[in-house]
Amino acid sequence: MNSIGRENATLLRKLQTIAMKGSGAVEGAKPAAATKRLSSHEINRRKKQQEIAHANMRIASRLQNAKGTFDSRRMREDQANQEKYLRNVAQYPVTQRDAPYRSKPAASSRPPWFKELPQMQRRVARPEWQS
Repeated sequence: MNSIGRENATLLRKLQTIAMKGSGAVEGAKPAAATKRLSSHEINRRKKQQEIAHANMRIASRLQNAKGTFDSRRMREDQANQEKYLRNVAQYPVTQRDAPYRSKPAASSRPPWFKELPQMQRRVARPEWQS
């Protein structure tokens, strides 16, 4: 842990000296950015980029400072409303989600038209030696 702190301090000092001196080019020479004249398009583009970066920082700070909202009572009410809406629009009867699993569905859970269908007897053709 101590060695990482020393390395970080060394890197920080190096970055500070580079920022103070420059990139390490020949001393006394003017930096390239000072001799180059910027176009109005480049100036406007940089301003726009700075505005975008500033807006992104504001959004990030708002997200970090936002509090989570969890209201269990409100969520139960919403769930009850959703289940009521489901029962109102469902074509078939709706069973409760929390009900225990049944291996066979009850006869009352069939749609009303199901009883009207004719009952067909299926006969399986068996070989004569099995009869």
